[in-house]
Amino acid sequence: VGIEQHFPENFLKKNGRKKAAIIVRCLVGDILVSHPQKILSENDEFFFLRHKIQNIYRFFNYSMNRVLNNAYPDIIMPWDMSRSDNAYWENKGNRCGAVQWLVEDKLKYHPSFLYKKTLSKKHFTQNGLSYLFNQYYNSVSKALQEAYPDYHPWELGKVQFEFWTDENAIKAIHWVVDKKEWQVEELPQKLVSGELNRKTFSELGLATLFEKKFAKNIYRAISLAYPNKFKPWEFGKVPSIY
Repeated sequence: VGIEQHFPENFLKKNGRKKAAIIVRCLVGDILVSHPQKILSENDEFFFLRHKIQNIYRFFNYSMNRVLNNAYPDIIMPWDMSRSDNAYWENKGNRCGAVQWLVEDKLKYHPSFLYKKTLSKKHFTQNGLSYLFNQYYNSVSKALQEAYPDYHPWELGKVQFEFWTDENAIKAIHWVVDKKEWQVEELPQKLVSGELNRKTFSELGLATLFEKKFAKNIYRAISLAYPNKFKPWEFGKVPSIY
C-alpha cells in the first residue's frame, strides 16, 4: 500500500507463516476484494511481483497453492491446482480428510446417504485428487471405507458380490430392520402391509444382495438373519415341494 518501500530485513524469519497469512488476506480480501479460489484459478505467475510480495512467494517455495493455503486453510486445500508430495499422503489423517472434503464439502453428499449417490474416479480427478486415488486406493469403495470406518461397506456404495458372505448378509439384514425402526416380530405384518418388499432392499442399496444372494426371496433373507424365528408361510407363497 506504499507505506514502506521495502519489507524490513528478515521480516519473515520470525512468525513468517502468520505474517504472510495476514498480508495475503489483506491483499486478496480488502485491497483486491477478490476470492482466494479466483486468485488460484487465474494462475498468474506475476501476481506476487505485481503486488510487491515476491518475498512471500519465495518463502513458500514459489507455490501459489501454499501461499493461499496458509492464508485460507479452510478454503484452499493443499491439492487445489497443486500436487501434494507423497509424504503428505502417507499420513492417514490427511488422506481421510481429503476424501471427506470431496464428499461433504465439494459434492455436498451426506455420508449417511452415499448408497444413494454415484461417486467415481472422475470426481477425484476433477478435484485435484487423482494422485491420491491412483497411489493409495484405485477403488472408490476403499477410499470411502478408510475415510468413514464407522459405516458399513454397503452404506458407502456398491460392494462386490463376493463380499456377501452369510455373516455380512446377516449384518445387512439386521441393519435394514434397524434403519426402518421395525421390531423383528412385526416383519410378517410389514410384508402384508407392503412396507417390506424388494424395494425395501433396493432403496437402501442392497439390490444385489436381495436379488443374487437370496434370489428375490424375502423369507430366505429373514430366515438367515433370524433363524428359527419364522415359518415359510408367514412370508408369502410356499412351493408345493415344501
